Amino acid sequence: MKTKSLNYLYITILLVVFSSCTKERVETAIEVPANNEMLVFNSMEDYSTAVKKTISFNHEELKVWEEQQGLTSYGRKCEEIYFSINFDEFNSFDEIQLEISKYSEYLVLIKNETDEYELEHFLYNNPLRYIINCDRMFQAGDDVYKVFENCIAYTNLKYINQLKQLNEADITNEYENSEITILNNNPTIISKDDANNCGSGEFTDRVTDGRDRTKLTIGAHQASGTPYSSVARCYYIVRPYKRTLGIWYWVSGRTMSASIKLALDYLDLSGWQRLIYTRDYQDVYASKLEGEGLAPVPQPNSNLFVHFGSYDCWATSKSTGDGNPAELQCGNIFVK
Repeated sequence: MKTKSLNYLYITILLVVFSSCTKERVETAIEVPANNEMLVFNSMEDYSTAVKKTISFNHEELKVWEEQQGLTSYGRKCEEIYFSINFDEFNSFDEIQLEISKYSEYLVLIKNETDEYELEHFLYNNPLRYIINCDRMFQAGDDVYKVFENCIAYTNLKYINQLKQLNEADITNEYENSEITILNNNPTIISKDDANNCGSGEFTDRVTDGRDRTKLTIGAHQASGTPYSSVARCYYIVRPYKRTLGIWYWVSGRTMSASIKLALDYLDLSGWQRLIYTRDYQDVYASKLEGEGLAPVPQPNSNLFVHFGSYDCWATSKSTGDGNPAELQCGNIFVK
């Protein structure tokens, strides 16, 4: 099996953040100007770099970068609504539900696999959430794209109004429109490299101390429907939570540490390949730790052969205890 480094996938963004008496400024080697408040990409490099960098920004960096481009992203708007709510002011579960219902386009109350309520915002784990505008759209070349929960729709720019009117309820197996193409984010995934197979999809572990929680999530899947290629993708998100009136909600900042080691195995036209992605954090104050690894995959058919070959990850925060990490481990590639 061949092993590939992540570095060749991206052009580096040079980020400089500094304060002045007039305005904080973020300078970057990549600029993606917005046209009608929608980012317009002209190359795979610009697209990939913008996605990678925006998920690594903190809120203030993201806001400055977006204002420079002339954009308010859907992801940032969701987060600003989310963090504007003071959950300690509520007296009952029903009061929180009523408040959440006011923002039904942005917030959603879900039950996790342990039957607990968690408040999330739509597209919270989608890496495109910071490059799409408040209509969930962006442009690449002469095509315009709209991002949904489980798919991406696109069409020629001249049909942009049809795409803008498309909503989640319209995306069904029976949906037909000769001008709009729907691309599923999660086509059939097949794994045949059984010697090193730690599965595909999403894996989560949580560690809890009283009302505080640290949540670690990793995933391996196909990201189809990008404007330039299909890719095999691995990713991670670490976020701190707090519980109020039976609801776990994401908090705006905690001091967190994490070690992320991911081996993504995927099949391309020349055989099985392996992408190694690693990242370490030590006592970082943030609302989230997030990143992704991508590998372009020319596909001879609609299926993608992809899975984790191994992973060894842990994450913790000061609020849940340094010696009490959330952990996800499988395989022996990272065993010393």
